Amino acid sequence: MLLQKARKRILIIGLVAVAAAVLCLIFVHPHLFPANETPAATAEPSAAALGLVVQDTDNGLYVLAVREGSAADLAGVRSGDYLLSVDGDTVATADELESLLPEQGKEQLTFALLRYGAEVTITVTLP
Repeated sequence: MLLQKARKRILIIGLVAVAAAVLCLIFVHPHLFPANETPAATAEPSAAALGLVVQDTDNGLYVLAVREGSAADLAGVRSGDYLLSVDGDTVATADELESLLPEQGKEQLTFALLRYGAEVTITVTLP
C-alpha cells in the first residue's frame, strides 16, 4: 500500500515536471529568438544578423545557439559547433568574428567548423 502511494507521487511529480518543461518551451523559447528581430537588408552582417549566439572559450569560438530560419541555420551551422575560420581567416573570439564579417556587397561566407572532432566546411549565404 505504501509502495503504491510512493509510485503515485513519483508519477505525479514527473508529470508536473514534464508540463513545466513544455510550458517553459512554449513561453520562453520564442522570447529568446524573436521572429521580428530580422536584420534590415541594409545592415552590415554581424553574428546576430547571421543568427548566431557565440561564446569565447579556451578552445575557440563556441556556437551556443542558432536562430531558426537564419542564414547560419539554413547553411547548417548547429549549436555545439566551434567556429574555426571565416573565409580562411582564423577566428577565436566574438570580436574577431565581427571584424572578419564583410561589409555589404559580399553574398557568401565560408565557415570552417569543428563538429564532433571533425572539421566541416559550410557556405553561408548572407541575408
